[in-house]
Amino acid sequence: MLRGVRGEAAQNRPRAGVYARAGVLLIHSTRTTTAGVGLAGPEVHRIQSPFSPEAVGAAARAALAVFQADVPHPKKWAGVGKEFLAACGVRSWKELQKGARFCGIELSSDGVIRLSATHNGGTSGDDGGFQPNDVPDRVIASDASDHDLGTAILATIEQCS
Repeated sequence: MLRGVRGEAAQNRPRAGVYARAGVLLIHSTRTTTAGVGLAGPEVHRIQSPFSPEAVGAAARAALAVFQADVPHPKKWAGVGKEFLAACGVRSWKELQKGARFCGIELSSDGVIRLSATHNGGTSGDDGGFQPNDVPDRVIASDASDHDLGTAILATIEQCS
């Protein structure tokens, strides 16, 4: 599940995310529910190290292209995200998060892509999950090359903690 959807207009903006784990990037689509809750989409692009900026940028664009807004809000949460976790090659959210970094990607209405670095707050407690950190969002033009977008994503991941 994703946190931080900022109002109705923001929830309908294309979003994606990147999990950086040992030697692999998992770039995924997102969906937002009719209640505004962000969910990781089942589409996952796996990129092995060494990371090609072109491949990272192209995968991020592909993930943004399949963003879905206003999907039905789950009535039951058991099993939500199961397809996503399987595509990531893990069995649980805890396994996915352990030792990972996360970068949020949002295509803004002003024609830019915003990249948000996060802090991994662990798997439990009030500060658990991926939380905003003190690093300002990185902004890149939506028509930047795949190489430039991928380079910006890789730089943002380095700012995650």
